[in-house]
Amino acid sequence: MKQIGLLITTLATAALLSIASGCGHEPAPGVSAKDDQSTATAAADGSSSDASGVTLSTAALQEARIRTEIVALVSISGEVKATGQVVPNEDRTFKVGAHVSGRIGSIEVNLGDRVNKGQVLLRVHSHEIHDTRAAYLVARESVRQMQDRSAYAQRARDRARRLLALEAISREQADQAETEWNASVAAVDSAKAQLASERTHLVEVLEVPIDQSGIPQDVETVPVRAPAAGVVIERKATVGAVVSTGESLLSITDPSSLWVIAKVNEVELSALHPGQSVRVQVRAYPNRTFRGRVEKLGESLDPATRTLQVRVSVPNQEGLLKPEMFAEVAIQREATTGAITVPRDAVQDLNGNPTVFIETSRLHYQPRTVVTGQSVGDRVQVVSGLSPGDRVAVQGGFGLKSEMLKGTKEKQ
Repeated sequence: MKQIGLLITTLATAALLSIASGCGHEPAPGVSAKDDQSTATAAADGSSSDASGVTLSTAALQEARIRTEIVALVSISGEVKATGQVVPNEDRTFKVGAHVSGRIGSIEVNLGDRVNKGQVLLRVHSHEIHDTRAAYLVARESVRQMQDRSAYAQRARDRARRLLALEAISREQADQAETEWNASVAAVDSAKAQLASERTHLVEVLEVPIDQSGIPQDVETVPVRAPAAGVVIERKATVGAVVSTGESLLSITDPSSLWVIAKVNEVELSALHPGQSVRVQVRAYPNRTFRGRVEKLGESLDPATRTLQVRVSVPNQEGLLKPEMFAEVAIQREATTGAITVPRDAVQDLNGNPTVFIETSRLHYQPRTVVTGQSVGDRVQVVSGLSPGDRVAVQGGFGLKSEMLKGTKEKQ
């Protein structure tokens, strides 16, 4: 009987060991024993992480509030953002200089004054008026003398022709009279050309009127006029100052069109070209948007800021924009087809690299380093690292990143 009892005890012990062994489970197909152990650990403490990614338990997944999105190709047309400064349009800005040397007698405009084309800005006392008046009178008298000489030479030529016909003089004498008359005609033409030149300078440049008898009026000052309509933005002239010909005295600009000089980061240059549409905003009018166009790209980068100056032309018919205002500039990019974008929050900085988390199974998320491109609203372009069909965690990525970093520290 003792032997039978010992046999029953042995069989019972074996059965218990077999049951205890059966409490485990075989790894699922395609899942290693290590992954199976990691999942079991996740079920116990909520999550786990290793080099392959983060594995969450069902409870941890619900608590993390992770939301995913399937990557797809889209067409995008974002903006290049930059800061800039409003400046006068140099194509519509004029430097007004003295066209004669002399002393400034009066100034008739101030900074900020709006002027019309042809309006007198200042007057200059100049000896050039007297010199040109005298030269004009000399040229006028020279014309009279040359005309008298030409008339005498013409009479001599006509007399020589008659005498030649009567054979009273030689051919050589007749030709000599003809030559002298031709020379007198040329002298008259030259004197008239000199008179016309002096008259033009006197009337059109110095603005000295000439009466019907041909005598210049007695004028003491030369007016300096506005070459175009606009606003006086610079005044260097002072009454009584001595000026030289060509010296800049005033600046006038047409404020109906201004420039914005934007400073664009080097990495954005490939997206820029003349003709692009631009949105401009200034602090003075935060709720207003001014529209413009890219006119020209600079030729060299600023070595300190690594930016390029971009010239934007902005209509300013209402006159709201003023030179020296600071501006926020948004340059419209050309549409890009076949692009991949994800929400900005989907991209996490993991060990200094932009990283997204790919859902490889319902509970597992794998980190993937990506290269980002332009910003498109609240989304960002992914240039490389993702493919259409990838399922990306677009919410809860920060939690996954934290779990990855925690797992790394625990293993260290």
